[in-house]
Amino acid sequence: MPVAVATLAFHIADRFFEDYLLTPRIMRHTVRISPGLTIIATLIGGVLLGLIGALVAIPVAAGSHLVLEEVTFPSLDRR
Repeated sequence: MPVAVATLAFHIADRFFEDYLLTPRIMRHTVRISPGLTIIATLIGGVLLGLIGALVAIPVAAGSHLVLEEVTFPSLDRR
């Protein structure tokens, strides 16, 4: 029983570290979106479409961010 509890605690700590600390920092440098947006997009994608939604959420968020930066915000600067 103690081995099972220790394994469960390690798994929970590992998932927390990877999901909330490591992945957002890697995505910030790789995809150039903020860690907060990474977490929010993953949570929303996971709630709406499950595992597939969580996997697709970051590229969709990065694409949306790029479209906003390149199309919407430059047109606002021209005014």
